[in-house]
Amino acid sequence: MKKFMLILVAMLLSLTLLLPQSQVVAQENTDFPYKGYYLTEENRMIQGFVFDDASIMILLRPENQRDDETKNTERLFEFLNNYQGLTGMIDPTMDADEFKKWQEENLNLPDYAQIYTEVAAQITPEMTRQDIDALIDAQDPHIDFANVHHNFNAPSDYQFITLHAPTIERSQDLWLVKIQTQRILRFEYEEDSDGETITDDYGVTYTKSDTMP
Repeated sequence: MKKFMLILVAMLLSLTLLLPQSQVVAQENTDFPYKGYYLTEENRMIQGFVFDDASIMILLRPENQRDDETKNTERLFEFLNNYQGLTGMIDPTMDADEFKKWQEENLNLPDYAQIYTEVAAQITPEMTRQDIDALIDAQDPHIDFANVHHNFNAPSDYQFITLHAPTIERSQDLWLVKIQTQRILRFEYEEDSDGETITDDYGVTYTKSDTMP
C-alpha cells in the first residue's frame, strides 16, 4: 500500500510539471506591465485611465464638457462616497483619543512610520517638496481627490482622481486594482488586430493610446 501511494504521488507530480507554464503563472500576482493611456471617445464621466509605475490616474470629463447626455455621472459620486476613507489623510486637529479610534476603524492602514523612515533615507538636499511628496505617494496606498474640483494641473484641463501605490493583480485577462486590500477597479483586457482595450464593470471599453487627448 505504501509503495502504491508513493507511485501515485510521483504520477501526480509528473502531471503537474507537464502543465503549460501559463496555467501556473496566471494565478500569480504580477506587477502591472504597461505605462500609458486607455481612453474612450464616448460622452462619459470617466474618459480614461493613465497608468505609470506608482499610480493610476482616473481622467474625468471637464465640467464645461458635461451635459445631460454624459453617461455614468454617478461614478464620480460613488468614488467620493465610498472611498473617502482611503485618502490616507490625517486630520491634524484630532486629539489622541480620536486618532486612536480612527486607527481602529481603518484596520488596513499602511505602516506610516516605516514609509516615512524609508522616504527620509532617500531625501537629498536638491529635492523639492513636490519631489518628497512623490516619494511618499509612491509607497502610501491611498486615493487623492484633490484634483476633482481644482483642475489647474490636469492634462488637457481634465479633472482626475489618483490612485497612489495601488496593488494590481492580474489573472490571465482579468485585472484587479486594489487600495489597502479594497477592490477599486476591475478590468478585462483584450488584444486583437484593432489594438488593445480594457473593459470595466460598467461595460465601457477604453482603447490603448500612445498620447493624451
